[in-house]
Amino acid sequence: MRLLAAGMHSKLLKYGIVGMFGAFLHFIALILLVEAAGAAPVPASIAGFILTVIVQYGLNRKWTFRSNARRLTEFLRYAAVSVSGLALNALVMYICTDWLTMHYVVGQTLAMTVIPLSNYWLNRVWTFRLRGTA
Repeated sequence: MRLLAAGMHSKLLKYGIVGMFGAFLHFIALILLVEAAGAAPVPASIAGFILTVIVQYGLNRKWTFRSNARRLTEFLRYAAVSVSGLALNALVMYICTDWLTMHYVVGQTLAMTVIPLSNYWLNRVWTFRLRGTA
């Protein structure tokens, strides 16, 4: 039981490290698109999110979950989880920037507190689960 708990904590830590790298990448893309390219914050955030999903899938597949499952099936599951996160991200950004008139970086920070937790759980139990277990 302790070994199982240690393995879960290790995966969660690795997922967190990949997530922090993804958050950094997302913020860089967001800020560059808004400040340098003149994009609106919500579409810029969506573009940053998509870039981050692609990078994080590869890192989580190889390092966090050490998966050897069929890539297409696994990527489609990962993409489905990510799309749910994208929808939540866009909603939070819209509410923060358009309704509450918060600065877009504050909105993105709030979004990034909720999405990683739900995505970790979904990816652990569905996308990268060990076959025959949940």
